[in-house]
Amino acid sequence: MHWRQYVLDSFESSDITTEFLDKIRADMAIVRQAKITVVMRFMYTDVLNEARISQKDLANKAPYGDATKEWMLKHIAQLKPIFTEYEDVIDVVQAGFIGVWGEWYYTTHFGDPTADGFDGLTAANWQDRKDLVSALLDAIPSSTLVQLRTPTFKRNIFDTVATTETEMKERTNKSRTGHHNDCFLASTDDFGTYDDKSVEYPYMQADTKYTVMGGETCALPDDGRYKCPTATKEMRELHFSYINQAYHEDVIASWKKDGCFGDIHRYVGYRFVLKKAVLPNTLEQGGKFCFRLELENVGYAAPYKQKTLTSCYVTRPGQCPGQFYWPVIGDLRSAGLDYDLKTWLPGNTITVDTSAYIPSDLPTGTYEVLLAIKDKLSPAHSDYNILLANDNNVPEQKKGLNNLKHDVTVGVAGTAGDSSCPALTAVAAQPESKYDRIYNCKTTSAPATDAAATTSTPPTTSTPPTTATNETTDEGPTTPLDSASVIPVINTAIVVIVPVMNLVFHVTFF
Repeated sequence: MHWRQYVLDSFESSDITTEFLDKIRADMAIVRQAKITVVMRFMYTDVLNEARISQKDLANKAPYGDATKEWMLKHIAQLKPIFTEYEDVIDVVQAGFIGVWGEWYYTTHFGDPTADGFDGLTAANWQDRKDLVSALLDAIPSSTLVQLRTPTFKRNIFDTVATTETEMKERTNKSRTGHHNDCFLASTDDFGTYDDKSVEYPYMQADTKYTVMGGETCALPDDGRYKCPTATKEMRELHFSYINQAYHEDVIASWKKDGCFGDIHRYVGYRFVLKKAVLPNTLEQGGKFCFRLELENVGYAAPYKQKTLTSCYVTRPGQCPGQFYWPVIGDLRSAGLDYDLKTWLPGNTITVDTSAYIPSDLPTGTYEVLLAIKDKLSPAHSDYNILLANDNNVPEQKKGLNNLKHDVTVGVAGTAGDSSCPALTAVAAQPESKYDRIYNCKTTSAPATDAAATTSTPPTTSTPPTTATNETTDEGPTTPLDSASVIPVINTAIVVIVPVMNLVFHVTFF
């Protein structure tokens, strides 16, 4: 994931030019070609007169350079076609627009809270801010998310009750609106991020279970709040899906020095570990392939994008190279199946227990069984697949597949399978990933939940196994799946900066 900033300083009181819009499109085309995604923010100025900061009475120091509500709404309407066209690579559009840096604070037209805090905003000011968020949510596709700078903003625009799983599944505007803390760990209230932390922090802990959370650090406080114990604790409690690894430089350096940077890099976002797989050894043409997977999310957050969980066969080299067979196991919109990965919360054991019909004309022979967890919007691109955090070469980096380390033999036709099972269909393999997605950094000890020992002893009913084991199903005995120590796979949405965009208009990386 990359963060992308657009400064609309030339369009404070005019339409965005076609030339500028075309350059944004070209920018997004490069993002798509690079097989990455972006968090976007639009603003009208990223410059604040430093002399103002030292003065107490800042409320009367407008204009700051941001546009009126009317012009902002026009600009959002102009950007809507771009949001739609590049839905697959735009993860989040931060609310932005209002104020310096698009942070909704130092603003000319939306009520300036600098003198009296948020109590200085009138009902009309709040309505104007709400109107902008509503317009932005209407302009972006339902799969794209919005982030607000502080919990106060969301609690005033929607309500003070944290987002629920039901709201997330219904894709309500409230559930599509998350948070970005751009002064994370900078002070006790994160430089004004919290208005009343005793109320807002517990709210954030609950709300971010089902909304997208990210941000950056901005200062090195004297009280040591930025150090590893607090940093990792709050990222986990607040379900961080990304953190800027480039800023604040001193904070990042301290995490590297004190040994938690590697763990942050691994556990920010989701991190799925396969604990157990129950798979048959033999199948018949026209029969039913039943299997069970048990996974755990040991990361900080659930995925915030829709993913499609897929069982996958692939023939061994020399038989029919590159031929895959798979059914869709389940996703948010599947009738009768509900494997919505956005509900796969940290610390939970996830069970996938399902089956697929084997076509009667499936060639006989020996197959490997693999698992693909593909992006709903980019199913043809393996770069967006989720890799499991198991070792023993379970994740196949370039293919974007997870090898379950199990062979299944398909024999001659037998009894037809259950017609209610989804049928396996032949599909072309995804192109190999552009990236290895390997992060080479020595880490502190990994959580115990990342490891699972291998045993060859069948489980008993009195002692349910927590590791990969031999099990027996109706199709016959299975063989063990090794699920041991964690490998350094980046399964998360951590921010990295790659110089892939060379544009001549006003745009800034951070």
